[in-house]
Amino acid sequence: MSSEPAGWPTIVFPMGGKGERMGPIDVPTKALVSLPKAGVTLLEYCIRTWAIDFSRVVLLVPPQYDEIEEAVGKLGLDCEVRYSPDPFEKCGRTKALAGALENGSIDRDSLFIVNNPDD
Repeated sequence: MSSEPAGWPTIVFPMGGKGERMGPIDVPTKALVSLPKAGVTLLEYCIRTWAIDFSRVVLLVPPQYDEIEEAVGKLGLDCEVRYSPDPFEKCGRTKALAGALENGSIDRDSLFIVNNPDD
């Protein structure tokens, strides 16, 4: 998406939680919860909805995120995807976001939008 102006925002999705507020789920992380009416996972729905307007997507993910990375790889996205593993288990969104800024997954000098997919 090279036609975007300099400083185009990054979209950030917190996907590290287990989705306790969503009720019982049968997958290891809320990112892989199936949305029956949409026919896709929460992860795919969020990325397909937002990634078209952004050149970079940052996923705040659990420490073990192989399944999420595999699911994203199958989407054939036309944008950069970065993964920021949570700094520790059950760290919460704020600390996960701080971790992504600290590890460089989110550029400190650019705009970013955080979309909480399960809200």
